[in-house]
Amino acid sequence: MNILLVISHDNLENFICPLITKFIERKIDFQCFLTGSGVMNLNKKEVVALINKGEKSIVCHQSWQRYFGEKKPPIDEGSQTNLSEMIAEDIKVVSL
Repeated sequence: MNILLVISHDNLENFICPLITKFIERKIDFQCFLTGSGVMNLNKKEVVALINKGEKSIVCHQSWQRYFGEKKPPIDEGSQTNLSEMIAEDIKVVSL
């Protein structure tokens, strides 16, 4: 099973970290796309470390710039086009 987490709200580290830890323990493939205020979760080192263990992790370029300006993000930047490509794959989508 491959799961895509679409993270669009901030302050989710208390939910995301245990969830992704369980994915890793159970060898569940996952991907993450962060957009909107969800990019604020990338301020947490633990979140970044766990997200980077996934198959693919992308932060929306426009959302990142809105909150962080020209600072380099800790994961790959992309666009809503990348999200569409990720959704088109054979996955389950969980929107947070």
